[in-house]
Amino acid sequence: PTSGKSTSFFVMDQIKAMEGKLNILAGLRRDEIGVQDKISNTSIQAGFTFEVAEGINLYSLYSESFVPNGQRVDNRVDPALVLDFDPSEGEGVDVGFKFELLENKLSGSIAYFNIDRTNILQGNPLPNPPDDEPIAFLSGLENSTGYEAQLFYTPIPSTQIVLSYANTDAQIKETLIAGAQGLRLDQAAKNAVSITGRH
Repeated sequence: PTSGKSTSFFVMDQIKAMEGKLNILAGLRRDEIGVQDKISNTSIQAGFTFEVAEGINLYSLYSESFVPNGQRVDNRVDPALVLDFDPSEGEGVDVGFKFELLENKLSGSIAYFNIDRTNILQGNPLPNPPDDEPIAFLSGLENSTGYEAQLFYTPIPSTQIVLSYANTDAQIKETLIAGAQGLRLDQAAKNAVSITGRH
């Protein structure tokens, strides 16, 4: 077994201008992951909100992600070979509106998003890959674009109803697996609707 130490910290600042109508935020995240070789990464987050009318705000957010890819064990050799993979990275942009109306009884958001992820860890599609092929590899570019909306209705403080809808076009843009390029991602539904409530 292997062991390691991981540390992370996040710093964010917020600036208000134009009599509070413009709100700018920026943040930095630092990750250090130590297993055998230490891996470090600095990612950023930046965005703004702007009040276009009372209770209605335009917003935009850019963010980066950094996610460790774990290990795979190749049992075809003796002793077994532990394979380490570089982390996956991503970046995304959100643009939309947030609103609070009817004395905050009705609130929500509607947004457009575009997300890219690279260094996707994929298992070999063959059930028993030959010795000259890897059991897993880094490959690909995944892209997700679409729209999402959330509506919160709070008629009284103890009761809230939440309606969510998302339309997502998620595709495999680049891959080493023959025939997979252009296919939809299995875990991403084209349309997703949910209704929840609490009392």
